[in-house]
Amino acid sequence: MRKHEMSLNQLQQRTRIVESLQTAGWSAPSNENEMFDQGMSVQREAVMEYVGPEAWLSVFYRADQDALYLSLDMPDKSSIELKMDVEARLEDLLGVITSFQNRVTTTNYKEHIRSLMAVCKNIYVMNQEEKFVRLTDNKSSS
Repeated sequence: MRKHEMSLNQLQQRTRIVESLQTAGWSAPSNENEMFDQGMSVQREAVMEYVGPEAWLSVFYRADQDALYLSLDMPDKSSIELKMDVEARLEDLLGVITSFQNRVTTTNYKEHIRSLMAVCKNIYVMNQEEKFVRLTDNKSSS
């Protein structure tokens, strides 16, 4: 999507994502944000990453889906990818993500995902078939 094709709300959400994450120490890993700002067509209107002590986190925003994506990549090469429907919960989602950015590990990531589930009812996880499926809080599988 191009900048001029977005609604005021989408533009505000995109700005909030970039500014909030930059304030929390995140950076832009590619030139996609610049391309968007220059009016070029991009699939991901905001792309940010954070290298924590024990995990690499990346976030991107898809305005056409009103969705925030979060990937957690661990040192043991395991990873998880989430899709969260923003649904007017952007501030809460960003707050939770930045609250655990320095604490997420291979042993506690489920706890942090549950904290996201507490503020967003529609969260999806990428499965082995590379399809997003709705995530439910089944603590017995922890």
